[in-house]
Amino acid sequence: MAIFGKAAVLFSSVLILYFKKSHQNLEFYPYGNGTTDQVVPSNDDDSSGQVSLSIPIKFFDDIFNTVFVNTNGAISFTVEVSQYTPDAFPLADGRQLIAPFWADVDTRKGGTVFYRETTDVNILNLVNSDIRQAFIKFQSYKAIWAFVATWHKVAYFGRALEKSHIHNTFQAVLTTDGHRSFTIFNYGNISWTTGTSSDGDKNGLGGTQAQAGFNAGDGRRYFNLPHSRTHNIIDVESTSNVGIPGKWIFRIDLSSIQAGGCNEAGQLTLSPFFGHPLGGTLVTLSGPCFNSSSQIVCRFGGHKVNGTAVDNVRATCITPWQLAYSGQSRILAEVSSDGGITYTHKTFFTLIQLSSDTVERIRADEWSKLNSPMILRWDANKLNSSFIHVECVLGLEPKIDSSQDPQVVFLQIMQNITNTGEVWLPNALHITTWLEAGAIRLRPSESSVSNPVSLWSDIHTPDWLLKAMFKNLLAKPQSHIQRREVGDSGLLKSFVRGALTAIESINAGIKSAINAYNELKASRDSARCRQWYEKNSPPPATLQELISCPCTFDYNIEFENDRRFNDDLACNRGSGCRYHVGAHHCIRSISPSQSGHRQQCCYDQAGNILPFENGGGTVDLGSNLLSHYFKDVRPYNFCCKSGNKDLCSLYSELRPTDDCSGYQPERPTNTFGDPHFITIDGFKYTFNGLGEFYLITYEESNNLLMVQGRTKVFNSPNNITLTATSWEAFVTAVDVSDTVEVSISPVRGMVLVIHGEDVTETFQDLSYQEYNGVTIEANFSIPQIKVKYPGGPSFKYEAVGNNLMVSIQMPKLYQGKLKGLLGNFNGNKSDDLISSLGDHVAPDSDLKTIHNSFGLSWMVPEGKSLFLRENNSMPANNANFVPSFDIAHDSVNSSISETLCNGDSACIFDYIVTGNEDLAKSSAKASLIYKKLASLEENPIRTCGFLKTPANGSLTLTNGYRVGSTVTFTCQPGFELTGSTSLKCQASSLKWNGVEPECTVVNKPSRADHPSLALHMALLVILIASSLFLCS
Repeated sequence: MAIFGKAAVLFSSVLILYFKKSHQNLEFYPYGNGTTDQVVPSNDDDSSGQVSLSIPIKFFDDIFNTVFVNTNGAISFTVEVSQYTPDAFPLADGRQLIAPFWADVDTRKGGTVFYRETTDVNILNLVNSDIRQAFIKFQSYKAIWAFVATWHKVAYFGRALEKSHIHNTFQAVLTTDGHRSFTIFNYGNISWTTGTSSDGDKNGLGGTQAQAGFNAGDGRRYFNLPHSRTHNIIDVESTSNVGIPGKWIFRIDLSSIQAGGCNEAGQLTLSPFFGHPLGGTLVTLSGPCFNSSSQIVCRFGGHKVNGTAVDNVRATCITPWQLAYSGQSRILAEVSSDGGITYTHKTFFTLIQLSSDTVERIRADEWSKLNSPMILRWDANKLNSSFIHVECVLGLEPKIDSSQDPQVVFLQIMQNITNTGEVWLPNALHITTWLEAGAIRLRPSESSVSNPVSLWSDIHTPDWLLKAMFKNLLAKPQSHIQRREVGDSGLLKSFVRGALTAIESINAGIKSAINAYNELKASRDSARCRQWYEKNSPPPATLQELISCPCTFDYNIEFENDRRFNDDLACNRGSGCRYHVGAHHCIRSISPSQSGHRQQCCYDQAGNILPFENGGGTVDLGSNLLSHYFKDVRPYNFCCKSGNKDLCSLYSELRPTDDCSGYQPERPTNTFGDPHFITIDGFKYTFNGLGEFYLITYEESNNLLMVQGRTKVFNSPNNITLTATSWEAFVTAVDVSDTVEVSISPVRGMVLVIHGEDVTETFQDLSYQEYNGVTIEANFSIPQIKVKYPGGPSFKYEAVGNNLMVSIQMPKLYQGKLKGLLGNFNGNKSDDLISSLGDHVAPDSDLKTIHNSFGLSWMVPEGKSLFLRENNSMPANNANFVPSFDIAHDSVNSSISETLCNGDSACIFDYIVTGNEDLAKSSAKASLIYKKLASLEENPIRTCGFLKTPANGSLTLTNGYRVGSTVTFTCQPGFELTGSTSLKCQASSLKWNGVEPECTVVNKPSRADHPSLALHMALLVILIASSLFLCS
């Protein structure tokens, strides 16, 4: 049964749920007798002493291995807290505090303080339940450790003997799963707030009253429970942020404290926050506080669905199938608790447009064959039901009027089958409706709602339904085949008429069933292909908007390919390639063109680009799940799946394969190590400033490109501070796109903040996401983050220990417009050292001159920083920091220079200054990758274009279709080559040096061209007679 609160009030962005005050204790975690608790001796203003932890706890972006359990109601990490009158948070004295009830406790007057570490499975299960209840995005949270501290019936300083009934009981539970850390506060009977030495009265009230919350110790970061240091803190036992009186739950390992439960600040959390475009995803949400009268309505992309309140802080909704027609990857999600009158909380929901199928059609290409089995597989655990229905959803094609939903048909295929994860579909079905696009949906049998939880197959042309109908007709006696079998669909009528005619020919013994069916299907496909071709010819002029394909693809994972493209998961390093037979790998442009098109490029195992006939890529006119299917996949199936080359050539004419002749690489630039810079024009230098700096800046009318970086003092592995710096954060802003900040934390590793929101953990669930004007791909196991602005620059951030490096690919549209530490991008690297005041610094200047005259001039002024500021934190600029300027490269021995650095000067510099081999090696790697990328940009691969494989022949490539490569042609037996046997790509003309050959049929000689049979026989007789004569 759900527990619902009686009233709610907003305080400091935390919604407090009020409940009727009760002196009955909340269900505490077990403590005292029957546990392994340690006891703090009775005292006033003392502590447990330093307690070592078997598992470290993360708190405010730091890690601690010890704690103090202080009698005065607080847990501290670095020092004991004997102070009895609480100060207001934040404190800037270095004291990191978790304070369930910081006040003047005196256990000499009564009460006991207990504490213990535990890994007891029963306790950890209680922890898991509490955390999952409070934070819906952590439904798989699994604690590995807990620390339980309990103040049981403790007295206040100055309590008189006759006041022994006045006491407090409260508890703090610390827990971690090894990555995230949480604190649970449990409050029982709270009867006093102050000791007499803090100006409290004889009843423990008044004066400077108890403080509850968290303090980072830096004077900036803190969190107060509502009513701290006021009289109303006495009611903490009857309030909550998670709907359970006296219980408060917080996440504590981030740079700021996150409260669990509900809020009135408009923040909405979804779990999961992504799903299939065709809907059916069960989404748990938290944000508003709910009660027994709440009427939940969710709105996804404008489509309303009713929801259900689970308890005070959670509700559920199921996403609708109409989302697929939004054409967006990210849609607005809102929730209402008053039946849809007002929508108070909002966030975004992500639609997985490609590779999102959760039901696999086994050997799908063979489903339309007459005698092929039709097998479905899925993860049975994803449908919480013992029995399921199998449906085919037909009619998914979008209407021309996008304001109208398509009239889809839900066709029942199988009902109430056991949810085992696999099923064979029936081969014969009575079909009365058929449309040219559909998807298979699995849903729980017991669900009666119109919008159930669902699993989906790929969208496809359901020819298997026609096959099942054909076999159903075929199984009937001839006398029962009537023309009235025709269904209500025009397309179905046509097919049924053809099927009946075919069956009549089968019964007459003219054709076999397989031949009749294949001819019927081939005729249909041919007609549909030609109709599509005539309707869509010629190719749209908007294809010219697309970027050209790279001529090669480097499979070396350490090499950086063009970031304007992503791996195509449907053909990924030899896996899949169902639509590109002969290809080993394909890539697709990340950002669609202005008209919504995307470029696709496919490569052989050697990394050479392929033409269409050998598995090459094709232009994709559709950029989301539905449009891609209807505009690209369906016509391919009609034109090419049958193997008819003439029909397939129609498809390739309207969806041409790019031959890479127009490819233009972007210009690379990077900064790394103990910061080294390679400017956009290729000038190399080192600058060790401390603070925030402009790497790139450009502002003009409505155009903006801003890249800022923040350095920190470099610490060696043994925490020795050096006179060197390294990057700890970068932030980018491009036009009106979302701002992206990447930083490195010694506790969390790489941290990603988008538009002011920490989204790091969302990328651990979904590695590729689209935001406003920017696409981001994150892999924290490497660790690496890629950021791409459509039509603009792309960034790759990598972590090396606790240091960051970034490489940038810059499009030519910014040429001559930029300023900053990465130069002006005018093609002349000798003038890249121009200060923010316009002063030129000679490129051969020493490190000190570059530092003082150029680097420091690009320090970000106060108030101009793009970085997220928490609790009014100030920038870490220090213009007085003096790094090491005199670096003796010859001081490093030759083995280090060659073995570790391969002679790279940046690597040697970093090793001399920091002694860190990993940092040095990363600098050598960054230099090498830059060199390769710059070489591609400065010496682009040139090509003579694709050559067609001659009919009845083959061609062999030596090095793709690029300059200098040779292509050799051969013909099949019975054919001879006319034209050049080989062609070479000429550098001077970018043309092949001959005529493309053909394979023609070898002419068979006629009887007139040979001796007559009689003559052959006469000669044979003469030969035999001569032999007999000689032998005799």
